Amino acid sequence: MTPIAPADLRALYDAARTALVSFPGVEAARFAAALPADPGKPRPLAPVWKPGAAQLAPARPAPAFESLLGLMRAHADGLEWRQSYSAAEIGESYLKGMGYVELMGPRGHYPSDAVVFGFVAIGPESLYPEHRHRAEEIYAILSGTGEWRYDLGLWTRHGAGEAVHSAPNHWHALRTGAGPLVMLYAWMGGDLTQKSEIAPPGAAMEPRRLTPDYPHWDAVLALILDAFAFMEGRIDPPSSAHRLTVADMAAQAGTGAVWVIEEQGRPVACLFARPQGDALYLGKLAVARSHRSRGLAGILVAAADAEARARGHARLELQTRVELAENHAAFARMGFLKTGETAHEGYDRPTSITMSRPVAEAR
Repeated sequence: MTPIAPADLRALYDAARTALVSFPGVEAARFAAALPADPGKPRPLAPVWKPGAAQLAPARPAPAFESLLGLMRAHADGLEWRQSYSAAEIGESYLKGMGYVELMGPRGHYPSDAVVFGFVAIGPESLYPEHRHRAEEIYAILSGTGEWRYDLGLWTRHGAGEAVHSAPNHWHALRTGAGPLVMLYAWMGGDLTQKSEIAPPGAAMEPRRLTPDYPHWDAVLALILDAFAFMEGRIDPPSSAHRLTVADMAAQAGTGAVWVIEEQGRPVACLFARPQGDALYLGKLAVARSHRSRGLAGILVAAADAEARARGHARLELQTRVELAENHAAFARMGFLKTGETAHEGYDRPTSITMSRPVAEAR
């Protein structure tokens, strides 16, 4: 195979950068702004073929990206295609249809230590399992559809013309449908040469449903108070967690449901739930600061999904304080949407927002 000519590489880079600029959203705009208009002098890279290159031919891009896909197809044989994992690490089924080209980056056709930018092709019916990385990431979909989930939450579908953003060190997974998925991708921040950390099989901690006679309610209360401590001075009125007692929690374990995730016998995450109308209402979701960004919240909410299905509830519901924008975003990533506002007694302004989502189907 003959390496891509410098003029053709520049045309491909310019077209890919222009395409990323066209995607909506502040995250896409930030990544696009990080890409230089002049990428500089390319480094000589020998062509390498990977199975992802074969996914370009059957791809059916959105009309706006036809010319870019045409350039990718025309020059695929002259590019260095890569895969980051072995079959033992991620599975043969994913690798047999996947490959990516780093147009710019520490190992890319154009050298850069500030940003990684390129394109990736993934074959049909493929799963990129739960993984995380220190860099911030964006995918900009050119062709096909895929589903993403965060913290073991609901799968959310995205298609051509949409950008999908992943925060640093945030567990997430991707799966494709009946056709190939072709995307631009970019990384910024963190270690740009890091191979993503794949969650090992069975690594997810299992939730334990508590009974009223659980011997460590005091440790659950300490977990909640520590996890909610950041709210002090930010929310008004103060959190009801300060009025919570061991007896209250034990009683709710009898009338509703309480789950914990334990490590070496110590609770590191918890979630309370109770029936409320046609919904299962969630409260006191807490994760120890030492165990955040591991997907534990999603595991607990999945347990609530199963409970809601068993009880015949159609949806999950929760409330979060208006001041806690980071909590709003975290719940939104798990599929919750804002459905209303409420005010605590004695307040003439909204103090909480209500969020809900349909109960997830059994997997």
